[in-house]
Amino acid sequence: MKSHLPNEGYFFQHRQQWIQETLQIFGYLNVAHLQRKFKISHMQAIRDLNYFREGNPDTIRYNGKTKRLEAINQPSEETKCIKSTFPV
Repeated sequence: MKSHLPNEGYFFQHRQQWIQETLQIFGYLNVAHLQRKFKISHMQAIRDLNYFREGNPDTIRYNGKTKRLEAINQPSEETKCIKSTFPV
C-alpha cells in the first residue's frame, strides 16, 4: 500500500514525532524551531508541519498574533502521527 506522504522515511518520521512531543510538552511550535532542530530548509519545515496538521486537524492551529502553531488541546498518545520506528 503506497503512502500518501511522499517523504515517509526515517527522518520524516523522526520530525513528525518531534512535532508531536514538542506540542505535548510546550503547547506551541514555530517553523524556526523545526528548522534549527533538524537543520532543514524553511520550505521543508512548512511541509512537515502541514503534513502533521493534515493528519491532526483538531490538534493544532496557527496563531497569527504570535506567529506560531499552537496545540488546541494538548496532544495525547493517541494523536495521529507517523508510526515511529524508534523508542520514545
